[in-house]
Amino acid sequence: MNLKQLNAFQEVMRTGSVTEASTNLGCTQPAITNLIHRLESDIGQTLFQRRNRRLLPTPEAHYLMVQMLGHDAESQLVHKFPYQSALLKYLMMQSV
Repeated sequence: MNLKQLNAFQEVMRTGSVTEASTNLGCTQPAITNLIHRLESDIGQTLFQRRNRRLLPTPEAHYLMVQMLGHDAESQLVHKFPYQSALLKYLMMQSV
């Protein structure tokens, strides 16, 4: 795991898009995808489910994001992904 992978992951989580993340980080879409795949391989977890050309963050992605940014990120993630809020709250309770 390295800083480039974590930056790519954070930007994809923030934007919800590999295209937008690649533009914001000044690199290509395949580079972002490769960084995400390597991060997933390094930590042994799937961070995004790919469906119909969309990335849906997994509970593990939410957990990693909160670990990176602290518990202040929890409310932002619950607001952005309300359909996973109960699971996210459960994961946060487990990490305390």
